[in-house]
Amino acid sequence: LTYYRADRDLVFLLSWMEECIRLEKTENFFLLFKHLKSFKVKEINRDVYHAYLNLLATCESYSKRSKEDEKVYASAISLCGSMIPLHQAEDKLIEALNKALSFHDTRVQANSIIVLGEFHKDFEKISKFIYSKNNRVATDAMYVTGKKHLNEEIVSKLEEFYTSENPLFKASARWGTHQLIKHYQEIDPVFYNTSPLMQRLRDLVASESQNNSKSNAA
Repeated sequence: LTYYRADRDLVFLLSWMEECIRLEKTENFFLLFKHLKSFKVKEINRDVYHAYLNLLATCESYSKRSKEDEKVYASAISLCGSMIPLHQAEDKLIEALNKALSFHDTRVQANSIIVLGEFHKDFEKISKFIYSKNNRVATDAMYVTGKKHLNEEIVSKLEEFYTSENPLFKASARWGTHQLIKHYQEIDPVFYNTSPLMQRLRDLVASESQNNSKSNAA
């Protein structure tokens, strides 16, 4: 990392992470992951692409064997957004991410949804996860599909989460609502200011602020 200069260095780093998983030295894997996650690579060669695919496959196999360490696979998926430029996401990678959507761990599912959303792929498949029983998976699916096309289904689901007695669902709804408001405020000010759906999201934020004010006053 100190002497990172070119694609060959990325290949070495990704291959080293793969070797760490093979040797079950996960602490070294996460040490390097923590640093690489802050990268945003704009262009890569084929060797980097294949090194990442190999790492992803190794992490999947490891997480299937070691259910106590499924976060290895989830982390490898989230690294995709840093290592693979959007225009270089080929079919083999998309297939691997779609496969991860059916993995039993919710962190793996959630990270796959976010990455697929960045690559603008399979929104119809992702939208089905809006009805996941897991709050994070469901909200990530709302966010990803809502950025492409905000509709009644998504807004109603966020409103449902906001009124949930489960604090985790409330927190997820808060995150998803704020992210969608910020997204449309930045990329489509007309829609942001005129859409009744956007108004309902802003009303959720406003109602939350009012409730917090009443709680503080009490």
